[in-house]
Amino acid sequence: MPLDDVVLAGVREYWLVHPIDCMVTIYRLENGRYGRPEVQELKGQLAVGILPEIEIDWDLFSL
Repeated sequence: MPLDDVVLAGVREYWLVHPIDCMVTIYRLENGRYGRPEVQELKGQLAVGILPEIEIDWDLFSL
């Protein structure tokens, strides 16, 4: 899906998981544009920004 379509669809946050590098790049929609991405290691727990009550425990996965 092209990025313009993602914005028009109202996707407020999307993650690109890089299992080989054990990193995740998180993009959040701010004022109609995606801001600077946040990069996190795939370890421990990481809360979903738009649903903070949901956490992903990366230690459960064998990456």
